[in-house]
Amino acid sequence: MAQEIDARQQLVSKKNSQNQGYQPIDESKVNWDQIEEKFGISKELLEKTGAKDNMLNFGKSGLLDVTMLIYDQKVKAAARLQLTRLPDGTYSVLPHFVRKEQKLENAEYMGYTFTKEDAKALKETGNLGKVVPLFNVKDNTMQECFVSYDKQTNELVHYPVSKLHLRESVGNVKFTPEEMELLKQGGIVKDKLFDGENGQKFTVDFQVNADRKNVSFVPGSSRQEVAQEQNQKSKLDWTNEDGSIKNLTKWKGIPLTEEQQKDYREGKSVKLDNYHLEERPDAGQGRSTCQRERDTGGSQPSGKDQRGHQEGGRTAAEGTGGSQERTPEGVTEARG
Repeated sequence: MAQEIDARQQLVSKKNSQNQGYQPIDESKVNWDQIEEKFGISKELLEKTGAKDNMLNFGKSGLLDVTMLIYDQKVKAAARLQLTRLPDGTYSVLPHFVRKEQKLENAEYMGYTFTKEDAKALKETGNLGKVVPLFNVKDNTMQECFVSYDKQTNELVHYPVSKLHLRESVGNVKFTPEEMELLKQGGIVKDKLFDGENGQKFTVDFQVNADRKNVSFVPGSSRQEVAQEQNQKSKLDWTNEDGSIKNLTKWKGIPLTEEQQKDYREGKSVKLDNYHLEERPDAGQGRSTCQRERDTGGSQPSGKDQRGHQEGGRTAAEGTGGSQERTPEGVTEARG
């Protein structure tokens, strides 16, 4: 799941980088040899995992196993890597190690105390969902910030509102002025159709993420449109395109009269007096009911007509010739 999220987020970062005026980090200014020497992570590995592009676009890598030399001892640890700018204009790596999972409710972060609702939002979406004042220790001032929770490292991250250059679009998704204002306040813009690779389409929710320093999709909100449409089509197989019920001309091979077909289309029970039960010594002619199931899940009609409807279950129960009736819930009841 984490790899899928990383892949989608990398796609969002890639589309973000295509916005006019955006400049990623110049990779010639990154000392890749020094990174490999200090953390045991080569440039080739970062390229292979897709982490290099993400890091050059001011993001972080996924979790990587880094190796460091501490007091002449090699120490291995899991961390996400992020490029950080040095005074001379070159870039080095800032590791973000995995921490113990934090209890967020009533926890204090830079002068702000998280409520129960805050903790729930951070755990579920990874974002606080609003802008809050945080204490800046560098100049002893309060500043409005976005706050996010990195679920891979259990680290809290903040980003000042004053530094946010909110993009008006991400790939094919364009935000309205109202949606832009909602994003600036930390809110969620729901149900936007996002074009992925290979022509795939996804319905996603967007929100500003402090870790990514811009708008990003909300983890867990992505729904693939193609699968959804196919599922919806299969569920409504017993209806016409206009939503009306398809006609049923036969039930278990027994032709229905015009009146019976009309009753079926209107959702009424259709009684068949000439329906034969299984041929057994004690079995005679019975009476069965052909009825469209009425649950909200869009079940198909019971029985099979010339359009290929699938039988919804067994309607003729083994019995003593008493009449049979199929209820809307699909339960066959024997009636004497």
